[in-house]
Amino acid sequence: NDGDGVNATGEISIAHTSVGAATSWAQLDNAVRRAFKQHVARLDPGGGLVLGGDSIASYKLGESERRFDSTSPPPHLLPVGYVVGCVTSLHIVLQPVAALAFEALIPKGVAQRFVSLLSEHRRLVLCGAPGTGKTHLATRLAEFHAQSLGRDPAEAVATFNCDNKSGKELRQYLTHLGEQAAAGDNSVLPCVVVLDNLHKAGPLADALGSLPRNLPCLLGTMAQSACSATSLQLQHGFRWVLVAPHMEPARGLLGRVLRRRLASLELEQGLQPELAAVLGWLPRVWQHLNAFLETHSSGDVAIGPRLFLGCPLELDAARAWFADVWNYSIAPYLREAAREGLQLYGRRA
Repeated sequence: NDGDGVNATGEISIAHTSVGAATSWAQLDNAVRRAFKQHVARLDPGGGLVLGGDSIASYKLGESERRFDSTSPPPHLLPVGYVVGCVTSLHIVLQPVAALAFEALIPKGVAQRFVSLLSEHRRLVLCGAPGTGKTHLATRLAEFHAQSLGRDPAEAVATFNCDNKSGKELRQYLTHLGEQAAAGDNSVLPCVVVLDNLHKAGPLADALGSLPRNLPCLLGTMAQSACSATSLQLQHGFRWVLVAPHMEPARGLLGRVLRRRLASLELEQGLQPELAAVLGWLPRVWQHLNAFLETHSSGDVAIGPRLFLGCPLELDAARAWFADVWNYSIAPYLREAAREGLQLYGRRA
């Protein structure tokens, strides 16, 4: 395995390859690059991820590491010399931002922009409709930032979920962090705090108060309807990023996630043409529904991709799942949105 299925160790299997007795390092280099590029092309036929052979930093085969730079000499033995004992996998290591883009399935340029915003400004809010992947993206970004500082994400990333908390509790939490930082107790201090569903903490001026300067990085998620970019930027120095279904990183996410899951299944069980047709159809349905909502109401009521990510990878189960999602989630939502759209905007279509 050149290493969706994301397995228990967080690795993603992408292809099968073989190492023969006479396989050279140059031949294996080419096989690794080709397997990675073919896998990315499968997940992302439009090329939006912008991940190529130059995204690979190195690969590991048993006890050997092969770096993809011109200055590193090849290991002493041929590749077959390292396929001993229980070595059955070749592990690809990507460049840091490319690894974030590949794991989260977001374009590399978008990943780089988010990483830069968080590291430079230290206060960032991802704002958008429900189900657009804000929380998942915030968590991945926070973990990446912690790793870039040499910290273990399990210890260095904290999450404050505002769902059942008051603005007063959030303010107390941030004040406590500020006091810990002022005391110089950085060993127990997280380097990033994810403030999930920030809009549920009440008025932000009350919830955030006057934020201490020495706080860890703050990475918030908010509902689009509640976003007050000006207030957040002027009073608290937050940078504000819209995550909307019609633009990256949300726009292509559904198709890429479903294709990754299909690729993992086919790696184990062979081609699944009927299932591939279903999984190819779902993103088109999603785009079509959002076009309907925009026409009869507005883009503010668009559906995020999360609703469709639960599709089972088995035909009969997928059909039953879709019937339930359609009858109990999509159809009632479309009717209500169209009805409200008529009241607000009149007959637009």
